[in-house]
Amino acid sequence: MSGRKRSREGQLAGCSPEERVTSWFTHFRDLLGTHPTVDGAEEEIPAVLTSLEIDDGPFTATEFATVKSTLKEGKSAGPDGIPQRSLKTAISMTSY
Repeated sequence: MSGRKRSREGQLAGCSPEERVTSWFTHFRDLLGTHPTVDGAEEEIPAVLTSLEIDDGPFTATEFATVKSTLKEGKSAGPDGIPQRSLKTAISMTSY
């Protein structure tokens, strides 16, 4: 109606399904290329912070009690998606 001709841009080249599959394969092979090579991938990366004063042992009963007392009822879940009510219940059920 407008007199414009239909553009072939964005259409797959090829008439048969096999030609279209070959076109897709070629397109993505050219787009993605080969696997990247990383020089020194087997090198050991040195630790930056090795002497932090962080206790990484099991939780103590005092730590559990402190956390339980700070949790408020009726609040929404945190970034981990666990409701605070569930955390309080789990802490109560833990035998400490």
